[in-house]
Amino acid sequence: MTANPTASLRDALRDLLALVEEVQDPFWSQKVRAALERETVDLREVLSWFGGMGSLNDLIISPLNGHVVARDREGSANQELDDCRSSIYHLASTIHNP
Repeated sequence: MTANPTASLRDALRDLLALVEEVQDPFWSQKVRAALERETVDLREVLSWFGGMGSLNDLIISPLNGHVVARDREGSANQELDDCRSSIYHLASTIHNP
C-alpha cells in the first residue's frame, strides 16, 4: 500500500471491485463502482457498508449465494474478501477519525 491513506483506500476499493466483479456479485459491484466513480470517497457511506443485515461483513463468496466461483477457489476468494474488508474498514476509519 502507498503511504497516502486516501490512495490506499482507493486501491483497496479497486481490489474489492475486481473480486466482486470476478464472482459476479451485482449488488456489491454497483456499490463499490459508484464509490470509486466519485471524486472523493464518501467515508460515511463506505463505513455504513459494515453494519446491519446484508452488510459487507455478511458477504460470503459461494455458488450457494449466486456467485460464479469454482469450489477450489472459494477459500482463497473469501480470504481475499476478508483482507479487502479489513483494509477498507481500517483505512476509512483512520481517515474519517484521524
